[in-house]
Amino acid sequence: MEVEKLIQVVLRLGERRVYVYEGEEEIASYPVAVG
Repeated sequence: MEVEKLIQVVLRLGERRVYVYEGEEEIASYPVAVG
């Protein structure tokens, strides 16, 4: 049986971070450079 999971990548420029969500749960965040 195959289960599909929703993965989202959210870039928040004001925070200079990118967030990775699996469904509603944040599973990772990383600092990013803007410029």
